[in-house]
Amino acid sequence: VAKGLDFDRVELVGVVLADVGLTLPDFRSEERVFQLLSQVSGRAGRRSTQGRIVIQSFRPEENIFSFLKKHNTEEFVSKQIIMRQKTGMPPFGTVAKITFSDVSKENGFGEAKSFYEMLKSNMSKGGVHFAPAFFPRAYGKYHFHVFLRMKEKAELIGFLKKIEIPKMAKVDIEPVSLL
Repeated sequence: VAKGLDFDRVELVGVVLADVGLTLPDFRSEERVFQLLSQVSGRAGRRSTQGRIVIQSFRPEENIFSFLKKHNTEEFVSKQIIMRQKTGMPPFGTVAKITFSDVSKENGFGEAKSFYEMLKSNMSKGGVHFAPAFFPRAYGKYHFHVFLRMKEKAELIGFLKKIEIPKMAKVDIEPVSLL
């Protein structure tokens, strides 16, 4: 329903566990949930009748739900911009996700951890973080992420060109998802 199917006489749309997406470890998660719930709310009452949307949440006190209730996209975006500016996340900074994958969990972890430690000791600006992948095992391999954050994309690319990136690592600059 959320993705554009148009059904006549839809007067009520219910969303169960609407807050699940808010717990994902990605700075865009709140934005994605807001967009999806806004889209769903536009599906009810599209013709001559007034529609309603019912949202079930374990955390109804979250600001996102008050923005949705008031259809206040502008204030939601303003809050997101402030948060991203404070944290240096895009568009106020740039991020690279470096994924280490190996059939051996120990080898993948060890390579990622060593790379992370090397980055920490060589970085003068920006931030570096180490984490197991959100989906730690897929396609028969174990996955670990090292995240780099810098103010400028050119600076990040220049830094990555100066260091040796292990062959088992995949670099994604400005990834669509941090998962």
